[in-house]
Amino acid sequence: MRGPEQKVKSTLEWLLEQENKVLENWTVKKKKLDQCQQFVLFERSAKQALEWIHDTGEFYLSTHTTVGESREESEELFKEYNDFKNTAKETKDKVKLLIQLADNL
Repeated sequence: MRGPEQKVKSTLEWLLEQENKVLENWTVKKKKLDQCQQFVLFERSAKQALEWIHDTGEFYLSTHTTVGESREESEELFKEYNDFKNTAKETKDKVKLLIQLADNL
């Protein structure tokens, strides 16, 4: 009886070792995949921020240089400015977050 029991035990131990190796390899690959995904998301967010700065921010600042010829026009320009300022603040906060994330990546 000892022969078959010992053979089954050693087979089970071998299977357990193989399972642990597979799980360890999977964990390493999963970690690398997660890092790649984080980088891709980071890169996309950084590109969006840069596009907003270039396409919207710089354009707005270079084209809005007057105060308006009437009260209504000035109020409309002020409203546009407030909208721009809020969006610029949001973009600034996103960029700060991206800088922090860059340190972690």
